[in-house]
Parts: sequence; structure tokens; C-alpha cells
Amino acid sequence: MQIALIGAGNVAFHLAKGLEAAGHQITEVYSRTLNRADLLARQLYAAQPTNHPDLSQSKAQFFLLCVADDAYPMLLPQLRFPKLAIVAHTAGSLPMHLLAPFALRFGVFYPLQTFSRQKALDLQMVPFCIEASDEQVRASLRSLAASLSRQVLDVSSADRQRLHLAAVFACNFTNHLLSIAQHLLVEREMELTLLHPLLRETMAKALLNGPTNAQTGPAIRGDDQLIQQHLDSLQTDHPAWATLYQALSRDIKVQYAKI
Repeated sequence: MQIALIGAGNVAFHLAKGLEAAGHQITEVYSRTLNRADLLARQLYAAQPTNHPDLSQSKAQFFLLCVADDAYPMLLPQLRFPKLAIVAHTAGSLPMHLLAPFALRFGVFYPLQTFSRQKALDLQMVPFCIEASDEQVRASLRSLAASLSRQVLDVSSADRQRLHLAAVFACNFTNHLLSIAQHLLVEREMELTLLHPLLRETMAKALLNGPTNAQTGPAIRGDDQLIQQHLDSLQTDHPAWATLYQALSRDIKVQYAKI
């Protein structure tokens, strides 16, 4: 397949590499900043960088939009696509019909993963969530996704938004809590590596038995004396984290009917 990428960030980088490895051709990389498009295009076989939004003469059969969610309202009215091309966004939280005014054939091509250029990814293990304006577009998007991944699912806009919300809790919030843990350790000249065995075991149990069954700690035990000790320690230097600790502990108690 011939594919054009709209955007030159982390998602575009990984999709471009994966698509070329699967035998597809990246025809263009578009970015409003030509230098960013050029940086990615140079790493591909024959892609042309461009910052011109009129792509109506492109030979691409697919246009994959890999930009930040808040960029779509300003970007979409500027872009021009070939009449019969399939235009799909890669966002977790945006509805498919956002694309309806701008393309006859459109859909969603959402890879459920966190992306950074510094970390290689096996796209075969990444779930791709597909939604389409009609059955022919659905079949085309599913075929494209199946060339990258073993997991291709039909997911509606409403379900995808809930999936994305769950992913924010599981990924982004978890990572933020790890950042807090690291900061607390560094203050006492300790390293996050001390928690690595605990983190591996926690995640392994959650994935094996389910997170509800894997929950441990002072909140589920109702150990209010230890909770207060932790809160007193945090209040001195990190009152905002004390508030967060208290909110999380209370929510755990509620979930497990401890209060």
C-alpha cells in the first residue's frame, strides 16, 4: 500500500518504520514544520517531506493523521486529500465523524500503546482499534492493521474513548506515581531501582489475577495509623502529594468497603 503520514512525531515515527518493514511505501510525511517532516522522511525509503497542506495529487491510498488531539480543529480544514483516498486518524479520544466533512472515505486507525522514539516497539503486540465509515473502508483498514499487528479489533468511538480513559489511568497516572516515588527516594539518596522487583511483582500479579485481587497495602488493610504516619511525613515538604495520597487511600477503602 502507498501511505502518507500527517504528522512527524512519535506515533508517525513508529508507524512509518512498521509500515515500511511490512512492505508498504510511505509516499509523503507532512508537518507544518518542514524540518520535522524532513527529519522523519530521511529515515524512510522514498518518502517526500512537505509542509504544503494540499495533498490532493498524492498517490497515497491511505492518509494516517498522527497529530495531537488539539491540532485537529485547525489542521483538518487546511488539508486536501485525493477524492478516493482513505483518511484515518490515530487518536484514542476523538470521534471518527470528526473526519466526515473532510473526506468521503474515513475511519480510525488507533494503536493502543505509548510511543517514544527512544524505545523500540514490537507492533505485532500492539492492539489496533479500527472504526470505519463503511464496510469497504473497514476491510481496507483491517487489512492494513493486520499487516502490522496480531490484534486488530473493531471498536466504536464511544468504546474507544472509554478505552483511552482506562489507558490514562493505567499508563499515564501510574507513570506519574512512579515519578513521585522516585522523587521521594532521591531526596534520601536512594534509587528507584530498589523498587524494580516490587514493581515487576505487582504488575505480574495484576495481569495474572486481576488488579482487584492483587491489591495490597495499608488502605485495603484499614491501617489508619500507618496512613496517618505517611500523611504526616508528606505534609511537611509535599502537601499536594499528601492530598493525593489521602484521596487514593480513601478511594481504595471505598472500593473495598473499608469505610
